[in-house]
Amino acid sequence: MIYHISDFLGPRGASYALCEAVNSLCDGDTLCLDGKELEIDNSFASGEFFYLPRYSNLKKYYAVNIKGKRNITIDGGGASLVFVGDISAFGLEECENITLENFTIDYKTPCFIQGRILEAEENYIILDFKSEGLSVKYDAEEKKLLFKPVDSEDYYEADSFLAGEFEPDTKFRSATSPDYFLCVNKEHPVYTSMSVLADVEVIDEGRMKFTFKNRKISHKVGNCLVGTVHERRNNNIHLFRCKNITLENITMYSSLSFGVINLCGENMTVRNVNSLLKPNTERLIAVVADMFHCVNMRGSVGVYGCTVENLMDDCLNIHSLLSVVKECVSTDTLLIHFTYLAKKAINLYTAGEKISVLHPDTFEKIGTFTVKSSEYMGDYHLKVRFYENVSDIPEGYILESEDAKPSVHISDCRMGRNRGRGLLVPCGGKTIIENNEFYSSSNGIYASGASKTYLEGSAITDLTIKNNDLTRCNPTDKGADISIDPTGLSEIRSPYHKNIKIYGNRFATNRHKAVYMRACANVEIYGNFHYDGKAIDSSETELYTFNGCTDIKIK
Repeated sequence: MIYHISDFLGPRGASYALCEAVNSLCDGDTLCLDGKELEIDNSFASGEFFYLPRYSNLKKYYAVNIKGKRNITIDGGGASLVFVGDISAFGLEECENITLENFTIDYKTPCFIQGRILEAEENYIILDFKSEGLSVKYDAEEKKLLFKPVDSEDYYEADSFLAGEFEPDTKFRSATSPDYFLCVNKEHPVYTSMSVLADVEVIDEGRMKFTFKNRKISHKVGNCLVGTVHERRNNNIHLFRCKNITLENITMYSSLSFGVINLCGENMTVRNVNSLLKPNTERLIAVVADMFHCVNMRGSVGVYGCTVENLMDDCLNIHSLLSVVKECVSTDTLLIHFTYLAKKAINLYTAGEKISVLHPDTFEKIGTFTVKSSEYMGDYHLKVRFYENVSDIPEGYILESEDAKPSVHISDCRMGRNRGRGLLVPCGGKTIIENNEFYSSSNGIYASGASKTYLEGSAITDLTIKNNDLTRCNPTDKGADISIDPTGLSEIRSPYHKNIKIYGNRFATNRHKAVYMRACANVEIYGNFHYDGKAIDSSETELYTFNGCTDIKIK
């Protein structure tokens, strides 16, 4: 059956109409939003607890909340969806064959702070917020900043925010200024090493001076300081244990966190899904975290023809989610937990799932086991029962799903003007990255894996990087356009990433190296180009750095 939002709109407003329309959907139905401009708050939204390490464990409200449905399409027909307050756009759980298409997403109150730099010395900065269309206040008693757009009634408050410098004319993040947490009360509870404590002085309406107390920071007058609240609570599209999802012709002008989260899903196809600055505004940020963040997925992920710009984190991140052995409670049962960065655990594993056990220092596999059952034990912990004897597995060893390693194809995308990397690609399956343009403020393509800090895993087993343009990247990490480095390895006994081909790409060789690799094996690099189109000769080995790698072929 085909439903039209126009049939539900009435005196109770768009929020009620959307709730009623979504609740009417059965398997096989389509909801058309008829190209409407809809302003939606959480008055009728569904409250849910979706957990994922490193973002909020608070209840989240979803304007579109669909559980256990099949073969549903939501076609915006060019609709403009504007969200107000504490709300996320889409939350889908255990759904199959769902298509979301043809609409834009914006927030009436974007979740960031932005001020033009009027004065800057190593120990202080003066910001003018008013010129950027924002209203900013400082609560000296609570030591919190309150901020909102001038045309909104809703304030956000923060005693710390993730700060980055952007060039207002080019809309690019500055490559010369560090990212840090600007804290006006106390250090960030997790990212203490990135925390900069500051005293706040209100000069006049819309202007404030921040005096740095524990660190010197360099900024450039005329640029803008942009800061985002790091709660990561409301994602635009949140997918949990969903299968066969298609996202097409969607533009995100803002988010309160990630653009798309896909957790424990199977098969996702993304076409022309974009993060863009809203036209005719002074905004320098669209999505305030990662645009696409895929965790413990199976099957395949395809990302095609997307433009992803002006983020405060990575354009795309695909990885498995690691867990850590806390203790063996019986011969077939382990109590596992997540690190301090996890706000809550989820019941990550399912019956029949194959699990690798990895050495915590080398990430070498010491065995493979099959899950019999997994039980949620409260914050941070799961009790996992196996078919096999697991009594010899020591505390501190790492578990990773062998099944949650999708194949990935990324092509014809433009990704950049962001704080983080272009792509984080250690997904474990066959991966092809081709015909893309990367212009990030860090590495264009970055593969880590083996991270105990962030619990992000997945070793590369088959990666092809071909025919990409990386000439406008500005890497700080290892100084290369492509960096492949399992940072969690404290010992290198054997290579971690394997079977990598890099060819037909253009690099910014006038400014830095093309490739950095650590703990990799069976690598082929050939047929690449300098920034000016001149072929890189096989003798120009100084453009590549290898650390603990084997079987390297440069042709």
